[in-house]
Amino acid sequence: MHRFALALCFMAVFFINQAFPQGKAPLRSQETQSGYWEIPCVDEVVQGSYTFYYTTWDNKLQCRIKGSFIGYDTGLEYTFSSVENNGLRLNEAINRTNVMNLSVECQGKVVGTLKMLYHFTFNAQGNITASVDKSSFECY
Repeated sequence: MHRFALALCFMAVFFINQAFPQGKAPLRSQETQSGYWEIPCVDEVVQGSYTFYYTTWDNKLQCRIKGSFIGYDTGLEYTFSSVENNGLRLNEAINRTNVMNLSVECQGKVVGTLKMLYHFTFNAQGNITASVDKSSFECY
């Protein structure tokens, strides 16, 4: 799940901002994905969906992610959310390294945080020339 999410956020930064110059009204979009995920802290597989909400303005992008999953074994609902803000200078090569933290909750209590470190290198034409991502889950 996270590799797709991260690439999507960075591609949105690059391409949306090229078509949306500085000083214009914000552009908003969203995309929903479904799938399953194993949550290490509770040792349960969950299934559900998550939505990316994008807002871009003045060469900036905010990517909000919210999701809701139901546990296969317990039927409990797990929710997660994250907000990431990015800036971008257009028409030049870009190296970006970011950290995204998804807070995972169940019954109003935080059970853990999915921590993702990722790096993308774009050339001036917008092609990804290098990428690295690492993730870990911190249990509470």
